[in-house]
Amino acid sequence: MAYAALQTWFNLAQLLGGLLAGSLVDKYGGRTLLIISFAASALSYAMTALARSVPMLFLSRLPTMFQHAMLAARTLLMTECSFEDRALHLSFVGAAYGIGFAVGPALGGSLSKHSLQLSAWAATIGSLLCAAAVIIWLPVSKVQEQQATRAKTVGWFESFKVLRNPAVRHLLIVKMLTSFPSTILQTVVLLLLAQEFGLDVSGNGLVLSFAGVVIMASQALLVEPLQRRVGEGRAMICGCVLLALANLGVGLSRSLPQFMTAMTLSCAGGVVVATINSVQMTQHVETHAIGSLMALDMSLGSALRLVTPTIGTTLLKLAGRRGIGFVGAACYCLLLIGFQTRVLSQPPTAHKLKDI
Repeated sequence: MAYAALQTWFNLAQLLGGLLAGSLVDKYGGRTLLIISFAASALSYAMTALARSVPMLFLSRLPTMFQHAMLAARTLLMTECSFEDRALHLSFVGAAYGIGFAVGPALGGSLSKHSLQLSAWAATIGSLLCAAAVIIWLPVSKVQEQQATRAKTVGWFESFKVLRNPAVRHLLIVKMLTSFPSTILQTVVLLLLAQEFGLDVSGNGLVLSFAGVVIMASQALLVEPLQRRVGEGRAMICGCVLLALANLGVGLSRSLPQFMTAMTLSCAGGVVVATINSVQMTQHVETHAIGSLMALDMSLGSALRLVTPTIGTTLLKLAGRRGIGFVGAACYCLLLIGFQTRVLSQPPTAHKLKDI
């Protein structure tokens, strides 16, 4: 339960910081938020390395309130490109994230064999180098400069103004429903690997690296071609089918290779659903409000992860791996019915917000 409590505390910090970061990135641009994010990451990792008690470990998660490099990168790209290219560019961001997710856990698991603190110090140095790289090599965006004059203030509730648009509200509800079952699985996957298959920290790192490779490949090779070939609506359905099969596979798996096959489907399906949903939302707001929209989008994930660790660990304790898998599969089957009956697939018609 301490593991679930730490995850919940981290996601609370992410939720509160994300809502503030949305208006910040609209006002000051993605470059500024990237610098703040990497600095906050360096501080958090350094505090983790120095932590000698559980309260200090919880305290080390406080700077992650400002850890929003993904939000900054997504906003930068989407304000610079046309709507038709947004799925492709979001895929590039996701692929880059996948590379980091592939290399980071494997490297961290290897370093942790020598010392857990060594992994944290390596992450600290890496974050500081990233901040320096942004300062030296990333130019100030002219588009962001122009839009900063239209973004009025920075505050906790600025991001909520995009909810005036009914289409945005509808698509955020779809995001919540499609993300909830897979988020439960994500929050307990390391516990499953340890309890069901006996993997240690190094083994978990290799599994997470494999997941990163799948995410990278899905972003680069699956999302944009699938959207172009079948359209956004059918792409969402395809993603939910993959997630339903993945959760069913988790419930039925009896060996690590079978479990990893299910996780491959889960990563691919999750990438498709999340990316297409985000692209759909961006067509309903003005460009200068994309940062606020993306912040609300990503904060929704943090909000879900406030409750899913407790739900996941409780479900795992009561029903085991099969309970996690079969409940998730049932949820996605219900969602597929919702898409087929057009209850979920048709957002209300609305114009872009002109003044938020």
